[in-house]
Amino acid sequence: LLAPLFYAFASLYAQRGGGATNAFDNAHGSMWAAALLTLPVALLEPPTGRVADTTAWLAVLALGILCTGLAFLLYFRLMVDIGPMRTLTVTFLIPVFGVLWGAVLLGEPVGWTLVLGGICVLAGIALANGRVPWRRSAAAGAAP
Repeated sequence: LLAPLFYAFASLYAQRGGGATNAFDNAHGSMWAAALLTLPVALLEPPTGRVADTTAWLAVLALGILCTGLAFLLYFRLMVDIGPMRTLTVTFLIPVFGVLWGAVLLGEPVGWTLVLGGICVLAGIALANGRVPWRRSAAAGAAP
């Protein structure tokens, strides 16, 4: 519940900054803040077993730096180019891709309800970004 709240807060905060910082600085600062905020929790529970080997740490670094870092660069660039409302619709794709990768890589079953849910998410993103024409009725306050 806190993640969407923080996404909204960060997006509005970044927009109010008026582009005072660039996408790289925002992504860089966000990554360092996240690392510093999670460090105390990580120190409370030291790694054991497979988590402690070098390969696992390299995988964590690759996911953090390459995947999350690049995603943040794109996210903050979109924030400047298309605004926070349209940028936040990108986060709706997270569960869709989670299901997709679960099916492709882990062989998890995909039923019709998951497909229907994915279609609803994609339709919502298209509507929010103006890709699908949508007219509000005059009773809803739209101008004729």
